[in-house]
Amino acid sequence: MLADYDAIELYLSSIDWFELVALYPSAPDLWDVFMSILYTAIDLYIPQRAPLNSTAHRKPYLRSTRELRKCLIKKRHLWRKLRINKHDTAIRLKYRECVHQWRRLIQQQQEKTEECLIKANSIGSFYKFVNKRISSRTGIPPLTNNNDKLVTDDYTEARMFNDYFASVGRPDNGIAPNCNKRTAKCLDSIDINESTILAAIKKLKNNCTCGPDGLPPTLFKRLQYTIAKPLSIIFNQLFSVAFVPDEWKVAVITPVHKKGPTTDCSNYRPISITCVTSKLLERIIVNQIRNHLISNNNN
Repeated sequence: MLADYDAIELYLSSIDWFELVALYPSAPDLWDVFMSILYTAIDLYIPQRAPLNSTAHRKPYLRSTRELRKCLIKKRHLWRKLRINKHDTAIRLKYRECVHQWRRLIQQQQEKTEECLIKANSIGSFYKFVNKRISSRTGIPPLTNNNDKLVTDDYTEARMFNDYFASVGRPDNGIAPNCNKRTAKCLDSIDINESTILAAIKKLKNNCTCGPDGLPPTLFKRLQYTIAKPLSIIFNQLFSVAFVPDEWKVAVITPVHKKGPTTDCSNYRPISITCVTSKLLERIIVNQIRNHLISNNNN
C-alpha cells in the first residue's frame, strides 16, 4: 500500500481521544466516530491509484540484495544514456553487458532462495513461495449444478457456494461444555491496554487483504504505535457495554479449492476474512484466557 504514513500518524496524533470519549460516551457512537476519522485519514493521505512507477512489475518472491540494487541502478543509468545517444555503440555494449549481469544475479538469487526453502523443509513456506510466483490467478471455474449443467454466472455460483457452505456448517447450540476440573480463581476481566494491542498487531500477517471494513493489516502494522492508544480506549468502551460493531458480524467468504474436480462445490472450503479490529480484540481475549488456564494448571 502506497501511503504517506507519517502524515497519517501526525493526523491521528493531533486528536485528543479522551476528549472524544467525553463528547461521545456511547460506545456505538464512539466507534462510528473513530472509523470516520480513520477513513478521513485514508482519503487524505492514501492514493486511490498506484503511480506510474509502481513496483508491481518486480518479482515479489526475490529478496533484494545490495549487489542487485547497485546493478539495477547502473542498468537504469546506462539506459537513460542510451536513449539520448541511440547510435553510440560503446554505451549500447555496456548496457547489454549490464543487462546480462542483472539476469545472472537474478538467477543466482532465485537459486539461493530455492535452496534455503528446501533446507527449511516447511510446507507453509513452500506454498507461500509458489503462490507469490503465480502471476495470473483465475477466478472460480464453471460449476456443475444438481442437473449436471455447467453454471458460469457469478451470482448463481455464489448462491451455490452459499447453499453448500450453509448445509455443512454447524450452528451453535447454545450449550456450554461441562468442565470437570475447576479452580478457585476466576477470570472475570480482560486487561486491554496499549502493550497488549501492540503485541496483537505484531502477530498480524503483513498483507493487503481487507475485511468488510476495507482496512488491511498493513495499515495497522505501519501505524501500530499511533493507533494502539485510541484502540485501547475504544476497545475498553466496547467491552464495558458488550457492544459488537455490525461490521464485525460479517465476513468476506472466499472459496478455496481442496481436491478433486473444480466444478463441484463440495471440493471447496470457505475462508472467512473478517475485520482486522475484531481480530485484534479476539487475539487479546484468547491470549489472556490461555494464560489464565496455564497459570492455574487447567489445561
